[in-house]
Parts: sequence; C-alpha cells; structure tokens
Amino acid sequence: MYMVLQRVTTAIREGYREADAEVLAEELAQARQALTWLEGLAIEPDVRAWLIEPVAVLEEAISELARQKGSSAPAE
Repeated sequence: MYMVLQRVTTAIREGYREADAEVLAEELAQARQALTWLEGLAIEPDVRAWLIEPVAVLEEAISELARQKGSSAPAE
C-alpha cells in the first residue's frame, strides 16, 4: 500500500505543479470535505480507515503544494 500512496503523492505533485493558489484551495477544500464524509460513515472502523488513508494522503499532498504557493486555503 505504501508504494500506491507514494504514487498518489507523486501524481498530485506532478499534476498540480503549475496550478495557481486558487485552484489548489478549491481542490484542498474538496479533499477535506471528502475526508469529513468518509470519517462519518457508519461502517466498521477498519474498513473506514482503509478508505480514509488514500484520501488523507491526497489531501496532504495538495495541502503541501498550497502552502508552497501561499494559498489562502483555511487551515485544517
């Protein structure tokens, strides 16, 4: 799973490298909304964690890019 998550991080970095701060802020807000939704699912905790992990990695990669570009995205 680690390698898959590394690929997600790399894909986000490459795919959004040229994105402006506004686009990153929008994507970050959507990733955080997805995490909130997943965290609230009334399912077995182990299954929920399995779903959350890749989205959390995606959110962190976008957040890192947003910080580097000085995005005005709200902090978590």
